[in-house]
Amino acid sequence: VIFRFENLIDYESIQGIKRVFISHEFLERLVMTPEYLIDLLERKYYINMPVSRKAIAFYETEFNDHHHMLIYGVDTEQKEFLCKDYRGRSFVSFRCSFEELIQSAKIYSNPYATESNGMLAYKIDDETNETINYSKLCVEFTKLKNEYVLDDLGTYGVNAIDLFDRDICKAPIDSRY
Repeated sequence: VIFRFENLIDYESIQGIKRVFISHEFLERLVMTPEYLIDLLERKYYINMPVSRKAIAFYETEFNDHHHMLIYGVDTEQKEFLCKDYRGRSFVSFRCSFEELIQSAKIYSNPYATESNGMLAYKIDDETNETINYSKLCVEFTKLKNEYVLDDLGTYGVNAIDLFDRDICKAPIDSRY
């Protein structure tokens, strides 16, 4: 859900990405009227939303644990956000109603957050220099190779690259990305 090719705590280090960050303390008010989120999605932003899994039917849990899910679109007629997250080893699509997101914001709690606690919206910056910095790429792949690998989820380290490669192979080729 979060770009895992960089330091998860330092979102500002991801070059070429436009970011909008909203602190957790403002999220409950923000999701009560979803126009701002809809506007971000219409402007081609993806939203990394902190949620309480208990409030979102997709997660099928009664535990009020925090999590981040990806919102990539909206169906305003059905009043649902189009989302993606991991289920097993697959990155799957699902829908989250506006009401579920409101309930999630009301009960969300992450008192021991080790990274910025809030919503992150991001998109490719069209004004970014498209030249590849190969030394930075080499450093990032080296960091991935040496980082912790969680085999069950496959979302860290080398397994993150494998999941990305499998997912990108399903999409149309776009040389920019």
